[in-house]
Amino acid sequence: MSVENDACVKEKRVNKSSFHSTSFKKRPPRLPKVPLPSDTVIRPPSGHPNASTTDYYIRDYLGSGAFSSVYAAIRKVNKIKDWVAVKIVPIQDTDNKVAKFTVENEVEALMKAGHHPSIVCLLDYFHDKQYAYLILELCECKSLSLLMREKQSTNKRYCSEHRTRTYMKSILEALQYLHSLNIMHRDIKLNNVFVIDNYSQVKIADFGMSVVLKDAQDLQTYQCGTPSYVAPEIVFPEIVKNQGYGLEIDIFSAGICMFNLLTGKLPFTVDRADLEIKRDQALVELELAKMQAKKIINNEFQPIEKKQQQQQEQEEEGEGEEEKQALCIKELEEKYQNANQLCHQTDIEIVYQKLFKCDITFPPSDEIPISSRAKQVCLGMLQKDPKRRWTIHHILNHSFFTGCSSSNIEK
Repeated sequence: MSVENDACVKEKRVNKSSFHSTSFKKRPPRLPKVPLPSDTVIRPPSGHPNASTTDYYIRDYLGSGAFSSVYAAIRKVNKIKDWVAVKIVPIQDTDNKVAKFTVENEVEALMKAGHHPSIVCLLDYFHDKQYAYLILELCECKSLSLLMREKQSTNKRYCSEHRTRTYMKSILEALQYLHSLNIMHRDIKLNNVFVIDNYSQVKIADFGMSVVLKDAQDLQTYQCGTPSYVAPEIVFPEIVKNQGYGLEIDIFSAGICMFNLLTGKLPFTVDRADLEIKRDQALVELELAKMQAKKIINNEFQPIEKKQQQQQEQEEEGEGEEEKQALCIKELEEKYQNANQLCHQTDIEIVYQKLFKCDITFPPSDEIPISSRAKQVCLGMLQKDPKRRWTIHHILNHSFFTGCSSSNIEK
């Protein structure tokens, strides 16, 4: 497995009573990186089946997440050597319940998942008094998130539909397999998807937020995930009448991934510069309206004959010019106040407001050409109501995946 240095931090569980207020809980602080110099040797503890036969030689630091650090290591079994990833989670602190929770979730889910071509495999697991060690297969290529960031520096900042279909097919087939085992990932995002085999396939990683359900109808209420990828029913339980969310959340997150691949950006992003421009435009409109109102007031000092003529015209129109202007100013004041309020809100608040509306807008076709079939699939996955959200079977049988030749979709 590979982890990027700027891996996105998991969001802490949010208090439902304050979820719609302006005071959101802060993210949990990052734990210090596990200080392991190169050539450190890790051995399974006594009593472990591989205690006397297997050593792990730490080589390169790959990155860290909210609760763990990941290293590339050489696994030596007797005289046979190969490369693996070692994920190390501090568990000594008894107060760090979330870290222990993520380790237990990841081990349980990966052990049940076993081997799948699009899922990172758990090779071994053991722990001592201080740390838990997850031995995972090493994905030597980059994540889709890093791949997209590299595209930002080029003229073509998005993936072709051919590439998008290849990546999404692997992601969806992996989710279909996980869901058949009643495993809910809960943190599908480009950071957790790694390309392999010369960019022909991807693997899903990081099962720290996953949960093994009792059955396919089992519902969850724990609020977790990454804000830009999370499904709306997790953040706003009232969408599902506070009954909990199901496996459909992974499909929504996969839809975010597809939108990102097709457009080079996330659907619910925060553009601070754009917010400030809209606020300034609203302020200019308001000031111009006030200046116009001032001219109307000054007209009170006109000659009586002209003033009477204007009053007669206003009566015939049914409403005075002053009343119209006052109404216009009131509307513009509200517009400015709303724009100004947005500028002072946190990014996560704005993202969640957009998520609640779930209004998906694709870039203009002259900017990024996206076929109608690709848009249909993406919108089907990003339905706000989980009951209306497309199933994986429906998605994989759509003509975007089954009826297009690469020559028609390569852009």
